[in-house]
Amino acid sequence: MRKNLVTEQLSQFSHSAIRTSPVPVKNPPKIIALVIGINRYTGNVFEYNNLTGAVGDADAFERFLTTRLQVPRENIRSLRDEEASRDGILHGFYFLRDNQKYKKNEAEIIIYYAGHGAQESIPVDWTGWYTPTGRIEMLCPSDIGTQKTDAKSGKFTVVGIPDRTISSLLNQISSRQGNHTTVIMDCCSSAGMNRGSSTGSRRYIPRQMFNTPPFSGGVDKQILEMEAGNMQNNRDTLSMFYGSHVLLAACGREQMAWEDPKSKRGLFTYNLLKILMSNELETLTYRSLMDKLTMPKNQTPHCEGRGVNRLLFGNKGDVSDTAFIYANRTPDGKTTLEAGSAQGITVDSLFAVHRTDLLDNSFAPNPSLGILIATSVNAFSSSLEPPPSSHRFRPPRRFYCKLIGGAPRSIALYSKDASWLRPIFLSPDRPTPLVDIIDDPAKCHLELTLLDNDTITIDRHNDAVIQYIGSRIPYTVNKRDLRRVISAARHFHYHLTRTAPVDASDVRMELRVLEAETFDLYPDYRPVGENLLCKDPATIQVEDDQCFGINIINDSDTVLYPYLFYFDPNDFTIAEIYTPPLGAGHGRLISNMEIQQFLQPSPTTEPNGPNNSVQLKIGVDGPLPPKAHLTIGYGNGGCKPWSFYVPDGKSKDVGFLRLFLSTRPANFQNIVQRSPFEESRGGGKSERVDVEDVGKWMAKTATVVQVPMWT
Repeated sequence: MRKNLVTEQLSQFSHSAIRTSPVPVKNPPKIIALVIGINRYTGNVFEYNNLTGAVGDADAFERFLTTRLQVPRENIRSLRDEEASRDGILHGFYFLRDNQKYKKNEAEIIIYYAGHGAQESIPVDWTGWYTPTGRIEMLCPSDIGTQKTDAKSGKFTVVGIPDRTISSLLNQISSRQGNHTTVIMDCCSSAGMNRGSSTGSRRYIPRQMFNTPPFSGGVDKQILEMEAGNMQNNRDTLSMFYGSHVLLAACGREQMAWEDPKSKRGLFTYNLLKILMSNELETLTYRSLMDKLTMPKNQTPHCEGRGVNRLLFGNKGDVSDTAFIYANRTPDGKTTLEAGSAQGITVDSLFAVHRTDLLDNSFAPNPSLGILIATSVNAFSSSLEPPPSSHRFRPPRRFYCKLIGGAPRSIALYSKDASWLRPIFLSPDRPTPLVDIIDDPAKCHLELTLLDNDTITIDRHNDAVIQYIGSRIPYTVNKRDLRRVISAARHFHYHLTRTAPVDASDVRMELRVLEAETFDLYPDYRPVGENLLCKDPATIQVEDDQCFGINIINDSDTVLYPYLFYFDPNDFTIAEIYTPPLGAGHGRLISNMEIQQFLQPSPTTEPNGPNNSVQLKIGVDGPLPPKAHLTIGYGNGGCKPWSFYVPDGKSKDVGFLRLFLSTRPANFQNIVQRSPFEESRGGGKSERVDVEDVGKWMAKTATVVQVPMWT
């Protein structure tokens, strides 16, 4: 008898209950929560099969809130089965939005959902709501498919709650409560795949619903109109997906979220709670959570949102150092860094090893444990070993690395009198600097001048910048901070100019002005006018409160993962505009691909023949499928619109849009950089995931010259 492949892949899932620890955290955050679990569905029983583990998952998560995080029960709206009707779920969101117990930005909002998910085609009148698959995702309330009568609408069929409605409600919560919301979804987001079954040899079932009642584009009109009214008074709430919350999803949009009817638990929540109940909870960021979360091979949790560098369930702001790169050590001593040439790593790059990804000056010290060196570099990974001259040490099983030197990315400095400059960089008690102090000003990157008051001015020698904003950097620096500023300049120049090995001619970027749609129903932006990037450099006229959207078009036959940054030469900042979701488990470094499984037929599967072929998706969702596009700042792109501004007293400004593209998930966050001048002013069982590093990466850059409208 042929062994069931899904059962084999999910065999690592334990049937034993999680032994929850009642030990509370030391400094529990203020939390308001909505916890939803649905096993029983009252609609068409032949179409909408019940679940067995969603209520148990919701109960376990609520116990975590009340024990570990000490959330008062009156702060939790708890909905189970028939309580989680469509109206009940919507009123649960209103409970979060309208709660006045805490001031804005004082409390963390947590939304947990376990139950069925579904997909439907985009309504034809949702003209601005584009998705790569042409489908939208929805939550399935317990009364979906039932017939009801309303005094205003008459008889109607209860429909699902679409992602657009959820997005609108999250924006409203953000407007009232602040941008500190965590959304946890343990449900399927899949389409075109066969239904699961708890009968026969197929032990695991998906949390997925098919043939859901269709809905028109006018669904939840009142909710969307309310968001429109909010946005007329608060422009920053528009299109705030990335900013308003962090999403932790059980799987990708084309994947299954599985549960085990025997243990009555879902795989995602079970494995998530194993980490949340550990001693690491108080030092975990959302990013490091995804690094540690283990899952079966065919279910890849996703995480996205602007707050991925914040602590879990806390509103302390970003505490993660973006320069940290995740690494792991296998039992045989092999150490691998999850970054390679795509992220600018080269052979002989030196790294400091740290236990967590937290800033060392945050509430939890994070000192260096030792030094490792890159001995070989692939596209997205590097092998690390202790340097021959360094003290040998055994790094933790999972850890983080920060680049401290060794890579050939030097920057040339010049000063008319270099006698004061050389001791700062060439002192024998300091590490070898990645700078060249030269005697020819025509060949330098930066010219430094020491003033009488012991401050230093910096002039750049870069014609691409000087012709628009001049040579003088608008900040001064003292000797004590000069090394940090030069290090930032070197990082900026290196990542802006380094060459990719693959041509990106099959990918196009468009930049257009965004115009607000009418606020009577759908509060969307839409692009208007010509593509401002049709020439390079692009010159745009900037008005107050003007917003821009970016469209990335993939003309190739390959799934691509885009990472878009804005490089500002005024202060060497590198800002993240868009990055794809983070993955966890076996599929965290794998492109979303199709694998074919042959499952034994069961009474509830579609009659596709004796072998019942099923296409399963694994890996991280690719935001740029072949022959598709990704909108950023409008539509369903998830980010706020982008804005430019010209500094006061200046007639022009300039910056660079730099797009990195990869053929598999990667982490380019080490490119992000804050202004060094702001700092100067004081401002369960771990498993090794074997992923063949055969991906490709490419890059393209657009120069954007900004001028005020009045010039």
